[in-house]
Amino acid sequence: MNTYVLIALFFSCLLFIYFLFNKTLDYISNYLYVVKSKSYIETLEYFCSKAYDLIYKKQIASFTTSGYSVNDDALESIERSYVKITLDIMGNRTKNNLIDFFGGHQYLVDNIIFYIKSRVDNDEILELMKGMEDLNKTKEKDSKK
Repeated sequence: MNTYVLIALFFSCLLFIYFLFNKTLDYISNYLYVVKSKSYIETLEYFCSKAYDLIYKKQIASFTTSGYSVNDDALESIERSYVKITLDIMGNRTKNNLIDFFGGHQYLVDNIIFYIKSRVDNDEILELMKGMEDLNKTKEKDSKK
């Protein structure tokens, strides 16, 4: 009977060591991931930038080349597709790491939406178009005088 108890104890110890080792490997891989990417924010910015390039060519450029800013309804549609593309590009592991970092899925989505809103608000092409319009208006005023 003592032999069975010792064997059960031995296998229990092996199982405990296995789970402890597996958890330690997860911590090490997450640590290396953070060190390698320098920070979660840079990682998020990288994926947001890649997704913005995709969205910009498809949806935002049509507004800016025509000289209009993006209205609220269109921006909401763009935000939804942008969040989906960003999360798809980054993959499950990175998404889960960022969700853990930001404290929840909704907080991650809010940060992604903040990124696109700031990029759309600071759109260089739109600013250039507005600057050209202002320049043309000043030329028209000068020519009328």
